[in-house]
Amino acid sequence: NNIKESIRMAQVDLGNFHYARGDMENALKWYTRTRDYCTNSAHIRDMCLNVIRVCIASNRYLTALTYIPKAEQALKQPDKITTAKLKSAAGLASIASLDFHAAANNFITVPSELGSEFSDLIAPEDIALYGGICALATFDRHELKQKVIENPKFRFFLELMPRVRELVKSFHDSDYKQLLGILKSLETDIKLDIHLSQHHEVLYQNIWKRALIQYVSPYSSVCLKKMAKIFETNVSALEAELAKLIMQDDYDTENSVTTNGPRLSIQARIDSHNKILYARQANDDQREITYRKAFAMGEEFCLEAQASILRANLGTERIVYTASSSSKTK
Repeated sequence: NNIKESIRMAQVDLGNFHYARGDMENALKWYTRTRDYCTNSAHIRDMCLNVIRVCIASNRYLTALTYIPKAEQALKQPDKITTAKLKSAAGLASIASLDFHAAANNFITVPSELGSEFSDLIAPEDIALYGGICALATFDRHELKQKVIENPKFRFFLELMPRVRELVKSFHDSDYKQLLGILKSLETDIKLDIHLSQHHEVLYQNIWKRALIQYVSPYSSVCLKKMAKIFETNVSALEAELAKLIMQDDYDTENSVTTNGPRLSIQARIDSHNKILYARQANDDQREITYRKAFAMGEEFCLEAQASILRANLGTERIVYTASSSSKTK
């Protein structure tokens, strides 16, 4: 056991050396070799964490995701720092795979004990930024309040990033002017961020759409001119965005599309001449159902009428069709 432990420690040191040099290929090679010399669950945990760290640093996110459950299984009751590291790594890997909903759920459950233990990959301030932006892009208002605002674990990280805290609060309070202002002030930081930069447009677009959906949801009709002033845009651009959300709802309904999280769609119609959006009421759906039933009954009546006429003509001509013999007699 002493020999195996000496070999394991030497391989870990070699892995640390190559990791410090930025040689991720050799670092991963030496870290994975320690697997054969692990003698207890703590060694397996350390091996998995080292591999996860290298994989995220070298953009091997799928490999990192496979080692996260292995590290969780190594310890039946992992300590809070290990849990924080694994949750952080899972969040980063989920961002890379465009699963922002899963990323948000991982970041908002990171224990506050993380501190600077994982600072070579992610800082506590990054937890707040990533978790807040991904939550705004994927959570509805109720989910945002329950999982983010009232979450004591994540509140610790939000205190480190006051702008993100105010951003989440302004979205929940429907203060769209403040929301857009804070998003604009964070845009430079997000564009320069190593993990969020390439997803900046998708995240901002989703936040914008969810803000539009949240604004129109309580009303039966909305004046697009007033709405355009609130969202600091022109009426034509706003109408085009709302039309896309309405068409998305029609497409999802017709194709029975299911999504992970709340849908980015609006059930409404637009009066383009008067620039007013009307919410689609339950009565409208009931009217459509009634029309469809009436149309189906009409088709059924026509088929029955044609069959009755055919039977009458056959009887007049004294034509008898026997299915068993497939013969006709007069």
